[in-house]
Amino acid sequence: MKLLLVEDERDLSNALSAILKMNGYEVDQVFDGEEGLKSINSKLYDAVILDLMLPKLGGMDVLKSARESKNNVPIIILSAKGEIDDKVNGLNSGADDYLAKPFSSKELLARIKNILSHKKIDSGEEFKGLVLDNDNLKLIYDKREVNLNRKEYDIMRQLMVSQGEIVKKDELMLKVWGFDDYYTSQVAWVNISSIRKKLKEINCPITIKMKRNVGYYLGEDLEND
Repeated sequence: MKLLLVEDERDLSNALSAILKMNGYEVDQVFDGEEGLKSINSKLYDAVILDLMLPKLGGMDVLKSARESKNNVPIIILSAKGEIDDKVNGLNSGADDYLAKPFSSKELLARIKNILSHKKIDSGEEFKGLVLDNDNLKLIYDKREVNLNRKEYDIMRQLMVSQGEIVKKDELMLKVWGFDDYYTSQVAWVNISSIRKKLKEINCPITIKMKRNVGYYLGEDLEND
């Protein structure tokens, strides 16, 4: 699971990041609201930990902007404001949870585990009857299902979220392989070819299509690319 930590106190951010990584999470850190919103809108993350008191753009504005753009990523607010009215305002603005400072790392880990366990497949992960099962890494169509490996799942997730719009090749590769992992175009193509075969196995009329030199998208399997 990949988390985004938006916290401007660098010592606290580094400490939280270390704890989260020790517990098996991938963590990206950003230190102001503008970068936080940009990162949230990249749709790279399974959950976001968001401080309210941020430079450039306040955490509440980040939260509201994300929700107004129909981004449903789970968001946990961290704040020194711990009054009931503050918590109610945060939750009513679209936060999934609200944790007042100071807090224990055990409590934060429990809150993260809770929201991730309740995360549902949203509309961005269903396309014309094809469903991506987040929990079991499967594609499902008309009661038929097929298993995906992790990279295949990551590719399909990005394409499902885009709902038939083109995902640029470089953007897709970055979101699936990141900066650190070694990959080649051939490796990417092997995974895409495998997904296409699996879609045929479940008699799904949807496939991964390519616009040459631009990127990939989901569409009806009417012609060869």
